Amino acid sequence: MAVSSIRMDGFVWERGDEMPEQVINLVANLAAVENYSEHPVAAAIMECADEAEVVVDASVDDFQSEPGFGISANVAGHRIVAGTSAWMDRCQIERNADFNLAEQELDQQGIGSLRCAIDGKELALLAVEDHLRQDAPQLIADLKQEGMQLTMISGDRRHAAESLAQRWEDGSAG
Repeated sequence: MAVSSIRMDGFVWERGDEMPEQVINLVANLAAVENYSEHPVAAAIMECADEAEVVVDASVDDFQSEPGFGISANVAGHRIVAGTSAWMDRCQIERNADFNLAEQELDQQGIGSLRCAIDGKELALLAVEDHLRQDAPQLIADLKQEGMQLTMISGDRRHAAESLAQRWEDGSAG
C-alpha cells in the first residue's frame, strides 16, 4: 500500500514529484500521528514521509483511534484528524466540498482515500493504493495453469478489491 497522490486546495502532488512545503508539513503532521497506528494506511504514510525525507519529530498527545473510521491527535499544538468522511463528520470537521468528487473518482478506480484535517478544517485528500508483489501476476497465472480455482479474500471495500482483481487479470497490478 502506498500514498500515490495528495490533493490540497489548488494543486495535486503525485508520488515521484518534488514535495512542496505545504505537502511536507501535512505529511510530517500525519506521520507524527500515524506513528502510533498499526493500520496499513499508517505504514503507507510513514513510507511516504521516509521517501521524501520528511522529518517527523513533533510531540503527540491525546491520540485516538476508531477502527474503520480514523485517527486524531494533538501534534505540536494542532489537532490532526485523518480518516473517512464519516470520521470527519463525527469529529465535526469543516469539510471541503471539492474533495467529494475527487473521492468518488478514486473510489471508481478502486483507489482508497484518506481525508485529513488540521484544527477543524479539512485540508487534504490522500489517494492510497494497494500494490501487488511484482511476481503476483505470474504466480496467479501459474496456479490457474495448474487447474486451481482462485478466490481473493479482502478486508477492503468491495469495489477496491474488485478493481485490484481486475488489475491481476490484466497483469497491471504491480
